[in-house]
Amino acid sequence: MAAVSGVCAVELKVTIDKEFVERAKSGGELFPDVQMSKNFIACFLTKNDILTPEGDFVRAKFVEFFADGHNEATVEDIYNKCSTVEGATREDKAYAFHNCYFELKH
Repeated sequence: MAAVSGVCAVELKVTIDKEFVERAKSGGELFPDVQMSKNFIACFLTKNDILTPEGDFVRAKFVEFFADGHNEATVEDIYNKCSTVEGATREDKAYAFHNCYFELKH
């Protein structure tokens, strides 16, 4: 996860610091600029093959990514609820998916 985050940080020219990591773990806003948060989340999901370039979510990749340490039925349930989010752009969809995940996870 850290490697992909690093790649996205370089591509988007942002810094990942301790505060970023804490916000990412808690589901907080990743960056003060919401659009940058959307871009980062879309990059992260795309690089992990969870989000396609066309803006579709990939169930198998999501389940595989979150399977470690999580109940598979819970992961499937979260995917089923969050993969139906809509957005005008891939970034909007990724952001909505991310927010849905953290709402259901907590």
